[in-house]
Amino acid sequence: MTHHENDTGFSKQGTASVGVKRKYCGALGKTGNCQVGVSTALIGPTLVSPTSCELYVPTEWAGDLDLRDRAGGPPVVARRC
Repeated sequence: MTHHENDTGFSKQGTASVGVKRKYCGALGKTGNCQVGVSTALIGPTLVSPTSCELYVPTEWAGDLDLRDRAGGPPVVARRC
């Protein structure tokens, strides 16, 4: 069994959703406003088992409680990278 990590961009109109940042988005095929979800899965010969899915929070959002509060985001953000 192997472990796989992937990120997926979600196109967003505007900047009020938690974690939205202007960056390259594969779903758009260009730079635009998007959120990024990071997922992990265990992959076997006949089975794929998702293990986690989290919203990536850019540094600008992680360091700005007022910005997260206005968008309805969490008061605390764990930085893993």
